[in-house]
Amino acid sequence: MPKRLFALLVVTTMHILLFGQGDFFVRNDNIQKWYKPSVGNEQEFFTLAATNEDFQNILSEHNTNLSEVLSFFHLIDFDNNGRLDVIFNGKIKQQDYVFLFLNKGNTFHLSFMGKGILYKSNEPDGDNCLNFSLYKYACCGEFICQNLQYAGIRTNNTFYFNIVSSELIFKGTFLPGKRIAPTPFKIKNSAFLRIEPIIDNERYIAGKTRWKGNAVALYAQGACGTIFAETTDGKGNYWYFVRMENTSNNPIHSDRFIAMEELDTEGFSYYGWIQHNDVEILYNK
Repeated sequence: MPKRLFALLVVTTMHILLFGQGDFFVRNDNIQKWYKPSVGNEQEFFTLAATNEDFQNILSEHNTNLSEVLSFFHLIDFDNNGRLDVIFNGKIKQQDYVFLFLNKGNTFHLSFMGKGILYKSNEPDGDNCLNFSLYKYACCGEFICQNLQYAGIRTNNTFYFNIVSSELIFKGTFLPGKRIAPTPFKIKNSAFLRIEPIIDNERYIAGKTRWKGNAVALYAQGACGTIFAETTDGKGNYWYFVRMENTSNNPIHSDRFIAMEELDTEGFSYYGWIQHNDVEILYNK
């Protein structure tokens, strides 16, 4: 197979794995609207920001020189104070990273660093700070994908980013190609959250447990979530693609996410498929 065709197939496959059949986690290019035009000496800004110890450690970890990744640096005013800051948005070797460096005059302060693809952000508008979402795909033996949404917080003398939404998607989950209007619901009795719209309690799927089948969590009566898509299986059974809220009053039994021990899952919501018969729609009054 020609190298160029192979590379195209790899890129296409990764795109499908990351963002699903119809880009369920909808991408936008708003981050590019935050990028500022060249000022002639931007390379000095980038080099100064790159002296940050955490950034240097990442370069060293991947055995990478600054010259190899300079194209991923951009000027940006992410706190909208009129002073040029710096963003790194790209790959270091095969890993996607985002670094945000706040301009402090003679130095740059690292305000944010994270792994993942920056796939969504707000548009620059007046005094609004940068808000964005990162998608970290499970790779290298991992099994849990993460979708994290961040909001910029500006106080009198400081600027930082808070996580406002944390979501997990088990690797291999079938993502729908078309959304419907978000619809709240609760579980009637109990229900399994699955990685695909089919009942499979026999086939092993990857993980550090002995569980069979495509179930990743069992939710008790009253557990709440939101429907984002729907489909039918080969037998005509109705399924919903949902986000289940992980709260203290929604007990979870035999949770595959927790069993993976890849990260602390407290406060995260989970995506997956649930059968129509297990769901009670909550209509807004």
